[in-house]
Amino acid sequence: MSFYLTCNDAKVVPLPIFTKIQEGRLHIAGQYISHGMGKALANLLVMSPAQLTEIHLDDNGLKDESFAAILSGVENKGNLKVINYSNNGIGPLSVEALRKILARRQPDQVTELRISNVKASK
Repeated sequence: MSFYLTCNDAKVVPLPIFTKIQEGRLHIAGQYISHGMGKALANLLVMSPAQLTEIHLDDNGLKDESFAAILSGVENKGNLKVINYSNNGIGPLSVEALRKILARRQPDQVTELRISNVKASK
């Protein structure tokens, strides 16, 4: 329910995110994710009982702050093994969020990180 409240507060239409999570994989490609939607998605990931093993975000128009929010939503999800992030923005906030995730000890650590074709911000 808080996903919809966060979307409402950010004045964004909620995406059918649960349909994007299949077999522990969140895969969103070619679908614009505004900053408000990124925050709502992060909130959903924190509250979701789903055990994500993979996140694939490609060509979503994500900026540094939104990607950092999404990463904070999975920071304490121990099953996350793959992060695939391409054709979006990245900067110091998301790099710090990635650092926290990558600093986890085995067996909870990410084993595959793919970042490609990103636009760096300051």
